[in-house]
Amino acid sequence: MPNYQSSRRLPGTVPRLQNWALGAVALVSFLLLVQNFGLNILPSRVVEIAPDRIYPLPPEPSHAYFFPYAASEASEWLNPWSRVVVSENGQAYSGGMQGIESIRNVGGGRWTHEQGRIVFSTTPTPDPRQNGRRYSLVSPLLYRRQIADFALCAFIGATMGLYRINRRPVAPFIPPTTPSARWRWHLAGASALFILGLYCNTGTLSPYAVTSWPKVDTATGYLYNTDHPHFRVLFDFVDGESRSVWDHALFLRRILFPVLGWPLMKLWGFEVGGTIAAVMLNVSGLVAALVLLRRRIGEKGAIFAAWILAIYPGAAYWGGLPYPYALIFPRACS
Repeated sequence: MPNYQSSRRLPGTVPRLQNWALGAVALVSFLLLVQNFGLNILPSRVVEIAPDRIYPLPPEPSHAYFFPYAASEASEWLNPWSRVVVSENGQAYSGGMQGIESIRNVGGGRWTHEQGRIVFSTTPTPDPRQNGRRYSLVSPLLYRRQIADFALCAFIGATMGLYRINRRPVAPFIPPTTPSARWRWHLAGASALFILGLYCNTGTLSPYAVTSWPKVDTATGYLYNTDHPHFRVLFDFVDGESRSVWDHALFLRRILFPVLGWPLMKLWGFEVGGTIAAVMLNVSGLVAALVLLRRRIGEKGAIFAAWILAIYPGAAYWGGLPYPYALIFPRACS
């Protein structure tokens, strides 16, 4: 048997300078990642828009003017990256990401942040160079895609370097053969909390049911997702309805869930029976994954994972719906 205790590095032999350097790189890069992919945690810069740097947007005449600005990430169609805020006399304009034609023809404080420039229109008088008002913009610091990509690479590299420097050989884990009472209580509690989360994502309460174009049942007022009929017809297919009912259905390639949930759907209907089947499959997937984790990493790690999964919103997002998406979490656990 190898002597794992003697093969471990002593704390004094770990290169402290490298640890400090890599730790500093990891911390700074993480802050830059949050700044670029999350919230503005760094102070923002205020840029005064000088009248002599404002230009009319051709063709003239129009309500649109532009100000050259390339110090922050701009917005694109379906990719609104810009966090710039344009102000007139200290009053922030609302409604960025407007179309150029809307800014040019309508005006009224509409604006957008394009690559390399801010296109905007004023509210009271058309020409911002002559109306005597003060224009400015607030822009986040160090907010660029190049900085974000560099920070991501630096964070991954620093994290891997810290792991490589500080890794220590560990004796192989031998899991306990019989579960303890502590494990059973944690497993039961996490499962109960997970079931509560699934219940809070059922039916109209499910985020997937609340969409831009909801389907409301006129008799009950119940809210359905617009895809509901496409999933409902899968049960008809499994239940043996005629071809005219399910022919040309969009999701016939996704019939595993209707097959597994068919007995409960047949007993209590598609909505109720399918939701019960979804909850059962999700809880079974959770328990199976935790039992496997306990064998691999022990009770402490499995208990920690149990509560993390139980409170993770993504695990319950689809689990309260009688749709094939309810199998995403169980299949991920397997």
